[in-house]
Amino acid sequence: MEGCEGDTSDGEEIIPVCHHRLLPQGEQATAGWIAEQTLIHDGTAHPGGGFPTWAEWLARAGANQAPSDRGLKINSTAAVIHAAVAAQGVALVRKALVAQELESGRLVQLLPERRWPVKWAYYVAASPKALRRSEVGAFHDWLISKGVAQTGE
Repeated sequence: MEGCEGDTSDGEEIIPVCHHRLLPQGEQATAGWIAEQTLIHDGTAHPGGGFPTWAEWLARAGANQAPSDRGLKINSTAAVIHAAVAAQGVALVRKALVAQELESGRLVQLLPERRWPVKWAYYVAASPKALRRSEVGAFHDWLISKGVAQTGE
């Protein structure tokens, strides 16, 4: 935007998450284990972002069996996250949308070494005049501190 200063995030990634009660006892979660769980499918449209289906994610993660469309099919990303928090299955979600749930322990990220970056990013833009206002500057600095965006400097 002309006349504005902007900051952008490093990008977004899609991660598999579940409630800790669903984790296998005494062993690590694997792509094969995930494929055997109730999969929560997000039916929300994600145009142009490269959001994977469960079949795509599991194939890239090395699962031997291709999952069917079994599981929960939900047309609201917020409801998908709520279902995962309620231990209804394993969900593929945007990491930024579940940061608080991960930090609090309400959700656990599975296979964190398996990254699926997408084309989305978050932007913070404001005019220099607006940034001089204490409340705008404080909000901008808070967003940066939370990792929502990185400074463009």
